[in-house]
Amino acid sequence: MSENETAVLATLTGVSKRFSVGSDREVVALQDVSLICRAAEWTYIVGGNGSGKSTLLRVISGELAPDEGSVVYRTEVQERGIVYVEQGAAPNLVLTMTVYENLVISALGCHSRFPGLQQYHRPDLRARFSDVLAQFGMGIENRLEDQVGLLSGGQQQAVVAARVLLVKPSVILLDEFTSALDKRTAPVILSILKQTARSAGAAIVAVTHDFHWIESTGDRVVVMDGGRIKSVVHRTEHPLTVQSVMEASYG
Repeated sequence: MSENETAVLATLTGVSKRFSVGSDREVVALQDVSLICRAAEWTYIVGGNGSGKSTLLRVISGELAPDEGSVVYRTEVQERGIVYVEQGAAPNLVLTMTVYENLVISALGCHSRFPGLQQYHRPDLRARFSDVLAQFGMGIENRLEDQVGLLSGGQQQAVVAARVLLVKPSVILLDEFTSALDKRTAPVILSILKQTARSAGAAIVAVTHDFHWIESTGDRVVVMDGGRIKSVVHRTEHPLTVQSVMEASYG
């Protein structure tokens, strides 16, 4: 088996997805989409509203089953899992709980939001969480007992990123992750996610309308239009500048 074959974590073949089937409101969200997700590769999904970007993420995550086609995962994906980060902090964090409590859920792999007290008070967790949060240079490691809802939008996204790092999944799916980040915090958080994914052999697939971060973090760009893949641009073939992504998307 070649190196490229061993790097494949998920394969989508001929995937189609419809909503409100049989009604006058039927929507064809995806049409005959084929895509390969490889280890240590950051794929950006771009396109206009309604082009199928978020639906594609939900199909990769397993939340939505395709009406046609197939999604096949490598064994290690099933073992290490897939993390799907929705847009904004609220779907990914419990805003009324503390930073520490939110991270406990990820660190312990809890199926409940309320882990047992013996697990909760493990002495190694606080130091572990502080080390992860300190990477972002935002001082959140000193705010473990603060409610997440009291943090700024960028700090909340850093906590979301910390949860991802603690889970160590095989596939990381990001839906408009940079929408709450400013130009100072975004490159720091994205760089840490990229470095971690590369060292761990994880794939990142990110939906975005903000092309500015693609140049520094993206390995390829998949352009969606009308539920189909319009084009794919690889960094090895073409520089992923804002201009080139704009041309691929709207040219």
